[in-house]
Amino acid sequence: MDFEQRAARVGIVATLTLLSTLGVVTYRASVEQEAAAHIVAHTHKVIEALQRVVGGVAEAESSVRAYAISRRQNTMRDFEPGIDLAKQGLAARGANGLLQTRRLLDAEA
Repeated sequence: MDFEQRAARVGIVATLTLLSTLGVVTYRASVEQEAAAHIVAHTHKVIEALQRVVGGVAEAESSVRAYAISRRQNTMRDFEPGIDLAKQGLAARGANGLLQTRRLLDAEA
């Protein structure tokens, strides 16, 4: 009976050890998955902001080209909204966006 009790205790300890290890591994995996999901969400926000910047710059550039070709003042009506859209895209990136917006404003001056 002594051997059977010892075997049962070893089995219980092994099972508890296995379950504890599995719990730790599962917890670490869920933490890593949450961090990865956060990074992916941030990346999507950055891409969206950069698309706004590119769209705004393209709109402003198109206005300047139309003015250069036609020399009509009304062709410049989309210039300011395009620049504003680009600035909004930069500002949407948070602190880095604000720093870049300041650089953009300094470059304009």
